[in-house]
Amino acid sequence: MSQTPLFTEANFLPGQKATGTARVTNNTFQPQDIAVEAINYPGFPNPNNVPTGDLSRALSIIIREKGGSDLYGGTTGEKTLFDFYKKVGFNSIYEHVLTYNLPGYGGTTTYEFVINFPSEKENKWQAATTTFDILIGFQGKEDGPPPLPPPAGPGLPPGLTISEESVRATTTETSVTITWITNYFSTSQVIYATSSGKFNLAEGPPRYGYSFYKEGDDSGQKKVKDHSVTLTGLTPDTKYYYRTVSHASLAVSREHRFTTLGEKTEEEIPLKEIGVSEIIRKIPERITKEVKRIIERITPPPAEAEKPEEFVPEGAAPVEEGIVTVPLEERAPPKERAPEERLGSLLLASLGKIGETAWMAIIVVFCIIGLVVIGIRERELAQKKKKKLS
Repeated sequence: MSQTPLFTEANFLPGQKATGTARVTNNTFQPQDIAVEAINYPGFPNPNNVPTGDLSRALSIIIREKGGSDLYGGTTGEKTLFDFYKKVGFNSIYEHVLTYNLPGYGGTTTYEFVINFPSEKENKWQAATTTFDILIGFQGKEDGPPPLPPPAGPGLPPGLTISEESVRATTTETSVTITWITNYFSTSQVIYATSSGKFNLAEGPPRYGYSFYKEGDDSGQKKVKDHSVTLTGLTPDTKYYYRTVSHASLAVSREHRFTTLGEKTEEEIPLKEIGVSEIIRKIPERITKEVKRIIERITPPPAEAEKPEEFVPEGAAPVEEGIVTVPLEERAPPKERAPEERLGSLLLASLGKIGETAWMAIIVVFCIIGLVVIGIRERELAQKKKKKLS
């Protein structure tokens, strides 16, 4: 878009015409298509919002290569300036291509823009006005290097381009945020699919051949330079192919791809990596109390001690009360206990009588400790899983 206005007419009368010229130089390393469109007209970007009394409805427009034939309007079919706003008769979706494959390394061409106020329009359009800018430059390309800096002096900037180096994708299991940068304020859209090579410009918006699309920048602004579009509802661990699409004049990036993350799984720690000292350290005091409480609940109450029958040795006289004297030689010697019975008695004295033998108590204690350890491991794994998912 030239820095100098093509038209400056302040009092445009029926029967008059105005002509402006624009020169385009291709300083890139490859041929470029040159395209044009109108921007910043009343009601832009929606031509349906152009007021009914806008002067563009009365003016005609012709675009031609200087010294050449008409490229838009004129001999190709009369077009009003309002038609130009609406892209009527355009040979591309968003802009009209004037030249295909303008050579690189300094290839240049000049275009004439002719605005005519037909004499038959007369007084109906007195005091009517219109304003607009013409965007002319390189049509958005999928690939190719950025243009070289323009030479000193007046010149035309390139058309809307997407910086391929700026395209980024940040993924989760079911979503992705795609960002990119354009050289002009423009719209934000992403087209995507699970297979490559879907792009087909001829199929038109909004998908351009892809299976899915998302329009609108995350910022909520209609046109931006720093774009961000978030896609949701994606399938985990799946590869997607996508292109970014922006429109001031249409620009489409080359195809990129991203892969969503796989679903999170629970981290498992082999039991062999857990030592005895770790088990002991993990058992808190409250668990120890719980073990004792369980033991007390399952321990049967002691049977009421039976009063032994009075022992009256042979030759001794029974007495009603008092002390019975038993001859020394007739007293029963104390029974010697085995070592394992002494160990069992110690455990039973500490934990209560659980079974008929001391070894039963030992087995139950180890079973309870095992259950406690398993409970601790289950709780730790549940906490780890909850932490990962949060």
